[in-house]
Amino acid sequence: MRSVLIILFTQNLLLGYCTTFGVDINNTEVPSGNWSIVANGSWNNWGGWGVILDDENNDGLHIGTLCGLENG
Repeated sequence: MRSVLIILFTQNLLLGYCTTFGVDINNTEVPSGNWSIVANGSWNNWGGWGVILDDENNDGLHIGTLCGLENG
């Protein structure tokens, strides 16, 4: 099972800093039924329901973006 995690950082004057999370699950066994990939971090104290990563084009790459982050 090999997954690739991609994190991109951008800055937007109106939205603060943004980051895009991505996970490639093409070579990973996935559970049957309904499931989601969610990214959590220090911005939400590593808990709760963070950024949902979606695979909109069914290519195995799940992507999600979070904006409004502060520098640091």
